Amino acid sequence: MNRGGLFLFIRCTGIAILLVAFSCLSSAVAAPLNGKASKKSVGLVLFAAHDCPRCENVKDLIKILKGRYALRVKDFDVDRTVDYALFKRVEAIHATDKFAVPLVLVGDSILMGEEEITKKLEKTVGDLAKSGGAPFPYLGSTQGKNSGIVKPASSPCNCDQAGRPPDVSDELSKLRKFIEKLF
Repeated sequence: MNRGGLFLFIRCTGIAILLVAFSCLSSAVAAPLNGKASKKSVGLVLFAAHDCPRCENVKDLIKILKGRYALRVKDFDVDRTVDYALFKRVEAIHATDKFAVPLVLVGDSILMGEEEITKKLEKTVGDLAKSGGAPFPYLGSTQGKNSGIVKPASSPCNCDQAGRPPDVSDELSKLRKFIEKLF
């Protein structure tokens, strides 16, 4: 193979690698965190206590909303040690102040307390359902009985120290640097 042909081969191979990497990255960004969401379903996480009357009212509201929308719910009882530990991890990731129950995470919204949840939850779920659904909110790189919404143990965690997922712009920057090394 002459020098020009070798250069063309290397360049085409680099472009093919770039296309494959971009395809993998774009499908990873577009995929829901739990890998099971249908396009119109909305993932909702509820933290509640079993002896909390306000929490029971919120659960009743969620049951009504499940009849109106394709709503998938994962609920956690903060009276259980494992669920409370997850509650505190989620608080460390998402909160600027202390969390309290009932607490609902849906889409990019964090709704706390019966009053706020009652006022905002139906509109939030309806808007998300109309816009194509939403995956379960990010709960950190933990495992447990609800591993369908958290990162499985088999996948390497690329999370920062607070447990947040990597930013898309950071990942694209890493991809650009990798491609620059090739050429």
